[in-house]
Amino acid sequence: MNILHIAPSVRIGGVGSLLAGLLPRLDRERFRCEVLAEADPAGPGANRRALEAAGIPVRPIPPRVGGLRENLRAVDAALLAGSYDAVHLHLEEWSALYAFLARRRGVPARIVHAHLAGVRLPFRFTARRLARPAALALLRGFMRREATHRAACSDDAGRWLFGDAPFTMLPNAVDTARFGFSADARRRTRAALGLGEAFTVGCAARFDQQKNLPFLLALFAELRRREPDALLLLAGDGEEGPALRAEAGRLGIAGAVRFLGAREDVPALLQAMDAFALPTRYEGFGIALLEAQAAGLPCFAPDGAVPREAAVTGLLRLLPPGLSAAGWAGEILAAKGLPRRCRAEEVEAAGCGAETAARRLEALYERCRAERGRGL
Repeated sequence: MNILHIAPSVRIGGVGSLLAGLLPRLDRERFRCEVLAEADPAGPGANRRALEAAGIPVRPIPPRVGGLRENLRAVDAALLAGSYDAVHLHLEEWSALYAFLARRRGVPARIVHAHLAGVRLPFRFTARRLARPAALALLRGFMRREATHRAACSDDAGRWLFGDAPFTMLPNAVDTARFGFSADARRRTRAALGLGEAFTVGCAARFDQQKNLPFLLALFAELRRREPDALLLLAGDGEEGPALRAEAGRLGIAGAVRFLGAREDVPALLQAMDAFALPTRYEGFGIALLEAQAAGLPCFAPDGAVPREAAVTGLLRLLPPGLSAAGWAGEILAAKGLPRRCRAEEVEAAGCGAETAARRLEALYERCRAERGRGL
């Protein structure tokens, strides 16, 4: 069965990390995968290298923003040139458009996969001219017609993108062997980063509006008032990077915030942290929270913005919506000194290990084969 995945990117985090963790684990005799993803300006990263090392081609396509026409032409050309039994779409509302292209090119199975529970509508003119519920209804109707199968990482994500249409649950997953806690790795990484004995809060995320990182800086400023030697590690990059650095300066915490850039050693960085905070505005599930829990970190995120399915261990505290920066700081400091141990087995037991997720994905593809039939 030939399957084409179309993704926004294969960078570290999010969909890219999910694909790099799952696709190499599929049965190659039954499922042959390829990936189309928007080119990363920073060049090929660890996820792309992992996919290609497993024999899974990753082909760059132009970005949608500022180049939608070229992007669609590239995807259409790939669909025309290939002989695909299924397309697996990871583009949220945009997926309806790509499912239409795939149907036009005769691809029998078209899977739309919801990864988020709230994003900007793809067509700005639609968002301006229609009320949001009406625009979503329009997109959902289009999706119903073009998608043959629907999947979601959580109930929140599925309901947001598909409304009351049925979907298959495919919870996010991580390679727990990479993220499980190691006291030796913690000592080495803290020494390399020069953290000493400082209480260290961390976050690994894109620097964009969704992740709400200005609030993270605000709560860390509150935390520093009570824990003057505390440090904050921020692994990631994005359009908000300059503004975040300026905000750290304005709050008087620039010397205590380490902007680490986009990193490929996130498993090691998690070992070095004492708490993980993600004050995101919305998530479909939150792969970063799974990784941090596997590493045995106390985790903090907003209730309602993160689905409760993400709490696969007792380490994730979902804090009340609207809780102040000072309130967050107090909750995080309450976790100081908690004993640390590996929680990888708990993540596996919750069905969020990569091998388990790969088997679920294979079952979905087998269902596509059976339902669309005729020798796929």
